[in-house]
Amino acid sequence: MITHEPTTTPRRICFVGFDSAALGQAADIASSLNMQVIGVAQLSDLIVFSPTIGSVKEALGDRAPDCLGKATCTYSEFLTNYAGMLSTGESVSSMETRPWFVQNNTTMNVLGIDLPIHQGEAKLGSEVPSKAITSICYDQPTLELMVGIATGWASGVDLMIEGQTSSAKTTACLVLASILGYPTWRLNFGTSSSEADMVGRFVPCPATGGWQFVEGPLTRWMRVNEPNHVLLLDELNMIGAGTASLEGKLNSVLDHPGSMVLSEYDYTRLERPVGSKLVSTLNVGYAGRNVLSPALTSRFNNIVARVGAEHEWANQVHWMLTGENPTIVRNGVAYKAPDEQHPPFAELCDDYVSIANGIARVHQQLMAATGSNGDTPTLGRNRKQRYTITRRQLWGLLRTVRATRHQFSSVKAALKSAMDFTYCNGMEEQDRKVAYQIIGASL
Repeated sequence: MITHEPTTTPRRICFVGFDSAALGQAADIASSLNMQVIGVAQLSDLIVFSPTIGSVKEALGDRAPDCLGKATCTYSEFLTNYAGMLSTGESVSSMETRPWFVQNNTTMNVLGIDLPIHQGEAKLGSEVPSKAITSICYDQPTLELMVGIATGWASGVDLMIEGQTSSAKTTACLVLASILGYPTWRLNFGTSSSEADMVGRFVPCPATGGWQFVEGPLTRWMRVNEPNHVLLLDELNMIGAGTASLEGKLNSVLDHPGSMVLSEYDYTRLERPVGSKLVSTLNVGYAGRNVLSPALTSRFNNIVARVGAEHEWANQVHWMLTGENPTIVRNGVAYKAPDEQHPPFAELCDDYVSIANGIARVHQQLMAATGSNGDTPTLGRNRKQRYTITRRQLWGLLRTVRATRHQFSSVKAALKSAMDFTYCNGMEEQDRKVAYQIIGASL
């Protein structure tokens, strides 16, 4: 029974007395409810005990007095009261699971949201993203992001996805477009980009010796007379010419109904096609990014892409080795995507699956130490160019293990050498020593 009722819905949860497998399942459920799992009971809004724990004192020992007055409950009470699951200790693996994607003739149900499947052809230089892009781990952060995108597309609103680098902002959008067959234009902005990259520009015409206007992806997207074409604007806040001209062009497109005057060419007025979809992505807090005005950002629905916790990185490593997707709970419903038939690193599975959790722990702790997950950095904090640890380094780590493992006499020796190359090689000497300590303590 809950010993003290929280005055509001708890946001920070501390699970105590759970083994690693049970903790991973519990943390998945908490994450699906937008609750943050923390390891310090004194700072939590709710302490959840495993079925094997009988009291606060038994769980926390000498730390128990610091938690008097904190809301506490058993795991089954947590499931019933907060996750909407009628359970008395039921595990996620025992729940009936639903697939992420269910096709129904001309529609696809995506995590409970119905979206039309595109029936036409890709036009004006757009392409349906390759099926190969769908080879990802369908974990909790991916579910949260994909639910947001699917909800936006079903609602007919434009989306701005914000998050740390390599948090799968672009990938989640391309995966969903690939599954639904949506033709897509993708434009990556940089510091040398300008409005012309979106709209179009005059270029030399060898046939006539004069100049011709070549339309950009925004103009082509506005000309398509079929729904479900996607315009993906990556790193929208990096446009080099500043944001004033960008906003002047996009604001009217993002209105309802949207329109655009092609003032760069012949002043044609283009009406935005019904059912068209525009998604922008932003990395924030990095050098070279501009601040977008409220006049532009208010026209989007914002989604924040979350960086995974340690157990979610463990899911990621396990999937990379075995192809097995985790079971994810959202609003009391369990979802599981089909397992990947060709895991990216299947040849490493026999040797490394038993230490997948250790690999994830190293990755997570180095992310936290370098501030790559949004925390205040302790490694390289005085450097102008901060260290960056992302999902890409995790893939790079296993690629390095695959390429070099035959040079070493043991599995761990190969792994530590690959970690040195992937994570530590670019660090200054003092920071490298700390990184070695993190690796040594985690494996």
